[in-house]
Amino acid sequence: LWQERELEPFARLIDEGLADAVMTAHLVNRRLDPKGLPATLSRPVITGLLRQRLGFSGPVVSDDLQMRAITDQWGFEQAVQHAILAGVDLMIVGNNLADQEDVLARGSAVIEKMVDSGVIDADSLGASLGRIDTLRERITGEQPWKTENRPTAW
Repeated sequence: LWQERELEPFARLIDEGLADAVMTAHLVNRRLDPKGLPATLSRPVITGLLRQRLGFSGPVVSDDLQMRAITDQWGFEQAVQHAILAGVDLMIVGNNLADQEDVLARGSAVIEKMVDSGVIDADSLGASLGRIDTLRERITGEQPWKTENRPTAW
């Protein structure tokens, strides 16, 4: 059974500036999301817990949106929309479990439609792109890492 103390390592990494990105899992925890959405699609988990409560400001990366934990209940377009609304910045689409033609174009079209219809605003999308850009700059060496005391192993 999940316990609150399981958040402590994550809170510590975030507080110490050692969490440059966080990858979600498709786990369901009704104590964190009473609707029973997988963490990847859950606004209470990503925006509420990770961003607001734990103070994480970097990019959130989904696990593969084509995994059965997602596709057994949601279509691809639905999954993209739920992930965006939850607060995911980068979506993994392996396209290897069931090859879907033009899957990236379809995902982009969902996001464009969400902006055009006002489901999400351009500022929200811009903030997400900013988080992604900051991570890219750190990876490429254009911007320093948050701390020089980066662990090499746990």
